[in-house]
Amino acid sequence: MSYISMTYEGKSVGTKFLRCTNMFTRMRGLLGRDDMKGIDGAYISPCQAVHTFFMRFPIDVVFIAGDGTVIDVIHDLQPGKTTSVRRSARSVIELDAGRARTLDIQPGGKFAFTLAE
Repeated sequence: MSYISMTYEGKSVGTKFLRCTNMFTRMRGLLGRDDMKGIDGAYISPCQAVHTFFMRFPIDVVFIAGDGTVIDVIHDLQPGKTTSVRRSARSVIELDAGRARTLDIQPGGKFAFTLAE
């Protein structure tokens, strides 16, 4: 598994986001985990919608355009739920529930990504 480091509006969000960019890693995502201990979240690309079937904890979901701009934020998505498709999204960031509010992530804000070492 490889990781991505992220900033939001120039501030570090974390250095250990799961990089889910092939069919297997995108389907797996955070499934099978009890929590996000040891990671900052998951970066899923390409992605326009997510589900939380078989997940054990709620998450915040951030839909991102190709240029890193936030399209939409879903707070506290509970296990067993789905999101609607965001056609303009190119990727999704999954965070611990409540973290998007703590970081004040808003539509129109900008993420930057780098591969973590």
